[in-house]
Amino acid sequence: MAESFLRRFVSKLATPAQTQTPQIFLAAFGKHPAWDDHMPDHLGLETKALIELKQMLYGGIRGNIESGAWDKVKVNFPLTAFDHAFVWRTPAALIAGRLWQSKDGKGRDAYPMIVAAECADGNNLGVAEDCIAAARELQVQLDALRSPSDVQSTIDAARVQLRERIAAISAAPKNETEEIDAREVLLRVPELGPTSEGMLRILYHIEREMTAYRDRKQSSASKTATTMRPQAIRVPRGAASPAESAVLWIHFLISQLSPSISCAALLPESNDWVDLIVGQPTPAQLFCIRVPLAVLPLTNKIPYTLDPDFARRVGLSEITEP
Repeated sequence: MAESFLRRFVSKLATPAQTQTPQIFLAAFGKHPAWDDHMPDHLGLETKALIELKQMLYGGIRGNIESGAWDKVKVNFPLTAFDHAFVWRTPAALIAGRLWQSKDGKGRDAYPMIVAAECADGNNLGVAEDCIAAARELQVQLDALRSPSDVQSTIDAARVQLRERIAAISAAPKNETEEIDAREVLLRVPELGPTSEGMLRILYHIEREMTAYRDRKQSSASKTATTMRPQAIRVPRGAASPAESAVLWIHFLISQLSPSISCAALLPESNDWVDLIVGQPTPAQLFCIRVPLAVLPLTNKIPYTLDPDFARRVGLSEITEP
């Protein structure tokens, strides 16, 4: 069911050139008991996109730890555990995987362990399910290991298996697919409908805060860092599995903004929300990873003042007053 859902979505972004098996890479970094400090960079960080992911994600985590941002939250609220699926999409690459609570050989546990799989095709969102599943399987294996050489060989074997899995999927006969409107699917999510008020609040936030990303003709390379300030929103899951949710919301963002955007979805496994980030995140945007709803509420719950004219302009029915 989940795989069919994802493959149907891929049809909206796919091009004829995407008939070949995509290149697949697999890397691990972070904290693991086999090392007394952070894991070395030779465990699969062999592409520009994976290196950028580590700088972005691990750097953002480091920034929140070193600044004490999460410690301040912890005074009043329990922190969300490191136990997330994630998908990061750029036009050139799709990276999906997991991060989870771990510790190094000295017992220090402030940083997570991260496994990330890259598909060298940013439009091939359908592989997200397979990449997250591979990361989940690898997590179970790695948690039981204590030798660096065993960790290395296990990651290498998982990389081969994932490539074989993706190759088999790419070679399989393709069924006829229908195009799916992500917004219409999301409007059937109880938190966003049936009066559309939740979706209207999200659309309003996007219009107000993400204007720089809405130009579907101007490339991001031609814009300044100021106008392309990264943005984050928190939204309901909207689908059963982490991969389904991530793909659904990323398609929604692309439909509202531009196909050239970079965006990420982070999904805490024990909670029912998705944190979406548009642009290259800083620690400020990745603050969301460990904070509960009491600190960072759902965007669809923000009490924006909306009027019927806005609803008509974005193609939705008028707001029903509570």
